[in-house]
Amino acid sequence: MKQHFEKQLDEMVLADVQARPYTGCFTVENLKHYPTHLYKYRDCNKPHNFTMIEEGYLWADIPANFYDPFDSLVNHKLRSELPSIQKWLYLRLGKILYYCIPPKGMQAHKKGQTLQAYIDAQNKFTDSTGRYNAKKARKVMIVETKKMHPINQREIQKVYDKFESPEFEQKMQDSIRDIFMKVVNTLRDRILVCCLTWRNDNQKMWEEYADKYAGFVIEYDLSKATSHAGAANVLARTFPVTYYKRLPKVPMLPFIERAFNRDLYGKETDVFDAAKKLYKQLLIKKEEYRSEEEWRILAGAQRIEFPVISAVYMGYKIKAEHAQKLMEICAQGGILLYKQEFNPFTGTMHFNLVQGKECCNAT
Repeated sequence: MKQHFEKQLDEMVLADVQARPYTGCFTVENLKHYPTHLYKYRDCNKPHNFTMIEEGYLWADIPANFYDPFDSLVNHKLRSELPSIQKWLYLRLGKILYYCIPPKGMQAHKKGQTLQAYIDAQNKFTDSTGRYNAKKARKVMIVETKKMHPINQREIQKVYDKFESPEFEQKMQDSIRDIFMKVVNTLRDRILVCCLTWRNDNQKMWEEYADKYAGFVIEYDLSKATSHAGAANVLARTFPVTYYKRLPKVPMLPFIERAFNRDLYGKETDVFDAAKKLYKQLLIKKEEYRSEEEWRILAGAQRIEFPVISAVYMGYKIKAEHAQKLMEICAQGGILLYKQEFNPFTGTMHFNLVQGKECCNAT
């Protein structure tokens, strides 16, 4: 099961990284990895919740609009990564200098390769612990630039002084923060998510998402999905949520490297592994949410055509006018309709069929 969803996520992320549409392939054989049904808890206060049944669709939204403000927040390790990020940037200082100096200033020494020795000597920028050492870097820079014309030396010194200035340090931190926020916003403000669960008798879900038992639950029969091309594509985007005591972290350096190479060289950098860890933030939650037993669709559009509704379950507190409306909708769509009841002696929940084929046959 895990391998199936890992492969499915790989294909989605690869399509996104390569900026091409994702067209997942779903077969009857794949159904063994899914529950038989998925459920959506709804209240009766919004008209579109009834329309979802009539027209057979689901609705996705960006995580930034979810009730939980922490949903899909990127669990990063930026603070612990800062030394390695700083080292990565400074180890490329020679290349930055090379591109900052006008070409005419480069031609005075070794046919435009003035800073090649400087670039080759970058391993001397770090101390025994592997941290960037400004004094060593300055010493290397002075030795290598002595071979150059005084005018070129001064030009390099200006650029280098910028890198050593508090202003540049702040600018570097601001740039890292900007890249980080772009990564976070990509996840929370761009990718659409639809949340479901595999149980229709979850008391917490009835309380929180079905208006304290005054709402209803829509049942989706996944076995019907293979007969609908659109529904099969939806399942190719559907994943179980994994719950952790300590959430996995996303490295920021690959995204910083991609931004650096794109801006400076116009080249793309492979960020597949980091992008996959980023996507997984949409599919993980803290341990305390385990009771929701959630599944998520990473959608390509807000409206998800999913015409595989098999039943609707009304809460025991549902108002008469809402129950009547559901009876009319379900009768027209040939959908089974149940009413929730509780057994006070056993403390269990069950559902009685109040309308549908089986009920009519029994009558």
